[in-house]
Amino acid sequence: MQQALPISEIAKAKVNLDLRITGILGITGILENGYHLLDSIVTFPDLSSNFSDEVTFTLNDQDLSFTLTISGTFGEKLKKDADNSILKAARLLQERLGFKFGGHFHLIKNLPLASGIGGGSADAAAAMRLIARSVKGGILGDIMQDIALKIGADVPVCLCSEDSIMRGIGNEIVKFSVKEPCHLILINPLKPVLTQEVFKVAGRNRKSFSTLRDNFENELTLKRLIQILKLSHNDLEQAACSIVPEINQILSMLRDKKPLAAAMSGSGATCYAIFKTKKEAIKVAMQLKQQHKHLWVAY
Repeated sequence: MQQALPISEIAKAKVNLDLRITGILGITGILENGYHLLDSIVTFPDLSSNFSDEVTFTLNDQDLSFTLTISGTFGEKLKKDADNSILKAARLLQERLGFKFGGHFHLIKNLPLASGIGGGSADAAAAMRLIARSVKGGILGDIMQDIALKIGADVPVCLCSEDSIMRGIGNEIVKFSVKEPCHLILINPLKPVLTQEVFKVAGRNRKSFSTLRDNFENELTLKRLIQILKLSHNDLEQAACSIVPEINQILSMLRDKKPLAAAMSGSGATCYAIFKTKKEAIKVAMQLKQQHKHLWVAY
């Protein structure tokens, strides 16, 4: 066999600009034993390369197994076991389509773990795209989406990694675009937040669900996007702040810089701020990094 060349995919951070919990699948009350229904605006910012994960795949058509090695800033903290999202994605695709090959994955882990920006989901989606590139004729999109949802609610939207509205249990995705560029910075206190724990706390405190908003335009001005965000919220922010109080401190620091918008992403603890220019975003990011060296600051 001729040695296959490795191929790579960038796994961008997934940032929930808002996150509305609109219900629980099959349940009309607030009992916490089902899939949550969401309505969330999601973006995938073009951050510097050292603030994204990267997945590399080397095909092996003489071995049906998949293996994984990990490096990067947060590589040592990530368990290399059968539950890793990359290996899970590869094995589910192999089982569904009967691949006659395996291969080796290498993950450069630069996104913090359990941080509300979909690192594991983005890694799984990148692995799926790499396998699809390795299969003659590719893989049908419906199959990719079906497998993605089996891995996690964020994986389908991470497959496309484009500005989207994410609804349902992650299975309803509507893409949109913003006419002008906008620039995000991300800040994380480097304290992992377990998604299940945040949903549990939020569920105990919930008195009602958020409403499902009407569809908005497929193409937005930046001003319109900010207007939509100012009328929205993250239903998990209060619960996450009760678990990691530093989130509140980060949000206060960001809002003091007068961004166009600032909020917590996903289940936390990463927070974002949107600025109109790249120069302004980088200036604020560098200031905060210099003043608070214990924080993870991405731009």
